[in-house]
Amino acid sequence: MATENRWRARKIRAELSKLGIRACLATIYLASEACEVSGAILHASGGFFGRVGIAHNPGVCIEGGPPSVEAVAKNTEAILSADSMKLPTVDEHSLSFV
Repeated sequence: MATENRWRARKIRAELSKLGIRACLATIYLASEACEVSGAILHASGGFFGRVGIAHNPGVCIEGGPPSVEAVAKNTEAILSADSMKLPTVDEHSLSFV
């Protein structure tokens, strides 16, 4: 299986190279059958590879009728707060916030 995946990765890289596309190794891995990761966003640049996360904070519930531009402006600090940020976990089937 590992040999087949390496062969497949080389073939994909060669085909993309013919088209003038330099494929990122991380992209080739993510597209392979060997990859068990789903839903992750990776950053790759100059030999550096890392996970990028979309975080979620507790947010603000604006009550008292339909929200207004003024209410959003008044709550901007809490809306944009990085306190209590949560990164989603990546499991086999979906992303979920913990």
